Amino acid sequence: MSPFILARPRPEFFGQSRQVIHVFAAGQHNACDRRQALCGFSAPATLLVPVAEISGMGCELCLAALPTDLLPGDATNANLPPAPPPSTDGTPYAIGLRGERVQHRLAPNPVTTRFEGRDAVLCACGVIGFLARGDPPTGYQPCPQCNPDRSTP
Repeated sequence: MSPFILARPRPEFFGQSRQVIHVFAAGQHNACDRRQALCGFSAPATLLVPVAEISGMGCELCLAALPTDLLPGDATNANLPPAPPPSTDGTPYAIGLRGERVQHRLAPNPVTTRFEGRDAVLCACGVIGFLARGDPPTGYQPCPQCNPDRSTP
């Protein structure tokens, strides 16, 4: 039996934008019958729908918090590009949590947290990335969803 349970909030009680699949530690029991996901999201167990696999949108913070030995494939040996050196100077931006060579704009008044010893931040496109400042490293492309000049239909 897996030490984790995958579940999404029931659509009739939570908005469409909150229909992400969260990862919950199995065996959670408390007086209120609430379950807390790895990301911190909490809800009564009766308002959650268990799912067999992640399909659609998975909670990025839950997935990032999973132990690497439970990730599919050879994720523990992935060759990630180095993170930009920490800096307090320059314009803030974000890069992907798993080393994607993409630079993201920050969301207005972004939500921040600590992840793997670094500042993580909400990006303009809705993904979560590591906070960085200054000039992005060579080879990092701007995120097309964060681009403020994109035309809207």
